Amino acid sequence: MRPDRSDVLVNLQYESKPGETPVRMGVTFTLLSNAAVKAEGLAESVAAAVGAGVPVYAQIPGPPGFTWAQARIDDALRSAVYARDKAAILRLLQQAHRQGRKGDFEPVKLTGRTPT
Repeated sequence: MRPDRSDVLVNLQYESKPGETPVRMGVTFTLLSNAAVKAEGLAESVAAAVGAGVPVYAQIPGPPGFTWAQARIDDALRSAVYARDKAAILRLLQQAHRQGRKGDFEPVKLTGRTPT
């Protein structure tokens, strides 16, 4: 899926424990707009990841200058994926998007050294 056409950005997600190397690799679907939930191939891509047993996350950007909302969604989607129920998968993704838009977004604070 091309983000410029689908409004969906797909990234690898590493799960790790503090002080350890990454334990598992998963996938994050960043839904950049309301239209992203209707993107061609989204349900199939999410279903493939869930079916493969990898962690799947939905990420919703906050307003400009704020952080994003993110939730792991593979458990919530598993029944719909195994039933091959595309409509249910899309409903659950829409629900995740709506919930994510209601998130408590934090302002982004950039820290660092000042030039000397």
